[in-house]
This record gives sequence, structure tokens and C-alpha cells, in this order.
Amino acid sequence: MALNGIDVSGWQPSNITSLVDYDFVFIKATEGTSYVSGACDTQYQAAKKRGKLLGVYHFASGGSPEAEADYFYRAITGYIGEAIPVLDFEADAVGAWGDSGARRFLDRFYKLSGVRPLVYTSASVAVTLRQCAAGNYGLWVASWGANTRGGYRTPPKPSSHPFPFVVVHQYTSRGRLAGYEGDLDLNIAYLDKTAWAKYATPTSSKPASKPASKPASKPKPASKPASKPASKAVPLLRIGSRGQTVKKLQAGLNRIFPAYSNLAVDGIYGSKTAGVVKEFQTRAGGLTVDGIVGVNTRNALARYGITL
Repeated sequence: MALNGIDVSGWQPSNITSLVDYDFVFIKATEGTSYVSGACDTQYQAAKKRGKLLGVYHFASGGSPEAEADYFYRAITGYIGEAIPVLDFEADAVGAWGDSGARRFLDRFYKLSGVRPLVYTSASVAVTLRQCAAGNYGLWVASWGANTRGGYRTPPKPSSHPFPFVVVHQYTSRGRLAGYEGDLDLNIAYLDKTAWAKYATPTSSKPASKPASKPASKPKPASKPASKPASKAVPLLRIGSRGQTVKKLQAGLNRIFPAYSNLAVDGIYGSKTAGVVKEFQTRAGGLTVDGIVGVNTRNALARYGITL
């Protein structure tokens, strides 16, 4: 049996989990050691009220793996036992941590909670995570293929190596579901409800602390996205633009989003650069998907450390 689901964050509306159909949802909770999604608990409680299967994830920023695991644990203590925790391992953290750093995060969280998190990453990174696989941590892999737009489907299973099998497969970032006009990440979990509950339930004999009724000691969220663009005016970037700012954009997209960006860093804003910008705009949500870097897209890029 397989389950269909979505993953969401503060980029989607806070009521997204009330709008569309799904069996399960993974919700962004934290990032680094200074950010908690203000939409997380609203999205979580709405899904829980509907009787959906739950997961929450931490976006690694590349700081101390143990400190980030501690931060994630403190934020989601009240969810432990009912939601599958996940390490979102991509972007800068891949270079900063490598396999060993990811394993340190997973081990630390397991020690604190008694729950073994899944690790979410791209197919190209997954093959390098031998230590994570050896630690008996499950794989949620992003493998989009043609990244076609549409609803739920049953895609070919991706490779799981070096993990024994894939637990969850994210197969498109361009999903469309009735009830919401934007694109969504769509996933298939090779689990049934009983297996899902096992992944969410503590297995060690002494979790670090008893779960609270709701998230305990919730970290103070950043009042705005962590990296705010400068107020200085920056010209629109579009097809035909050239120069160092375009190079900075191309290099940043390649570094932060290797799953869909492999641009030549040549300072020439051509159709390929515009296409990657469109993909970013689609995934970010709430942006006009036009391939042009204007104020709103620039602000969204800055959220991921691409400051132009």
C-alpha cells in the first residue's frame, strides 16, 4: 500500500492543509538555530484535526549539527510520538556537513527523542550518505525526472542506494491539487498507516523528556526572513541582462538549488537562466512566474542566501 502526500512551509498559505486532499503532510518547523516557521503549528493542527498523517522537518543551515538538532527537538517536543521528524539536507548544509555531519544531527535527535528521523535530500546527494544509511535512518528522496505538472500519480521507484529502500519519494515540485491554485511538492510514501505510526513512535527506552501537549519552549521566530535584501534599488534582471549581478544570480542558484539548476555562470541572462528562475518562483509560491527577477523574487532569493 502507498500513501499520497504533500510537503509545505511558510511559503504556502497557513491554511493550505485545510484546502487540499492528501494522506500525509510534512511541515517545515525550523531552520538553523534561529528560525521557526510561524505557519507550522497552524498547518499542523489543521492537518491533525482532519485525521491526516503528520511529519515535521528541519532545514539544515550548516551550523553545528548538534545545536541544530537540539533546536529542532525543543521546537517540536509536543509533536513527538505522532509526527515523523525529518532532516531536510540540501543547499549549503551539504557542503558544510557532508555525510558525517548529517549523521551527527540524526544521532543527536535520536538520542534526545527516541525517534529516528528520516533524511530528505536529492538523489545525487543520497548516494553519498553511507553513514546515514548505516545508522538505520530512512530516506525521503527528491527525484523529479521530467518534473511534470499534474496531480498524484505512481512514478517509477527511484534508486535507494546506499539505503535499503526509499521510504518517501518526492516526484514533482509542480503538483496541482483541487483547492489551491499554486504548485505543490507531491510525494508518495511506500507505507501504510501502521508503518507510518512506527516511524513516528519513540523506539529507545528513555526519550530525553516527556512530550508536552503542544510544542514546548517554542523558539522565537525571526520577525522576517533571515536574510533581508538591501534597500538599495537593483534593476530588474530578465532575458538580455548581462554582468556581475547575473553571474551572482547564476552561481547562487547552482549552489542552493542543485536539484534543478546547472547554469553556466557566464553573466548572460538567457532562456536557461529564465527557466531556472521560473522554477524557483514556482517552488517559492506567491510569486509571479515570469522568469524575471524583480523586487518580490529578489526578496525570496535573499531568503535562501542569494542577495543581489
